[in-house]
Amino acid sequence: MENLQITKASKSVKRLDHPPEPLSPLGLASCFTQKTTVLFDILHLNGKDMAQSFLAKDPGEWSDDLFYQELRRAASTMTVVNDSAERAIALMQKYNASLTKNEEHKQFLLQLVQRHRKTCPN
Repeated sequence: MENLQITKASKSVKRLDHPPEPLSPLGLASCFTQKTTVLFDILHLNGKDMAQSFLAKDPGEWSDDLFYQELRRAASTMTVVNDSAERAIALMQKYNASLTKNEEHKQFLLQLVQRHRKTCPN
């Protein structure tokens, strides 16, 4: 709970450029700051305020808290979507379809690309 009072870093990273460093001796708790509470507002209007209700309690008592139950229900109904992967696949399919309608030509192009990747790996 104390970590949620820590202000977010001035230079926060949106995506990792290298393998993550080992956790500090504080463990997983060291990964949470005030910015983490935004997740509760994403799950529910005034979610941060609702979360304060159960975050102040012992985690063993959370299951009895109505706000915890509501936020948990909202989180469990969310669907995980990998938009960037789906867009990349759709783009490749569209590009592949636009190359040629002739299957022999398409196979030749794919083999040519594969050969090029072997000779020029970078």
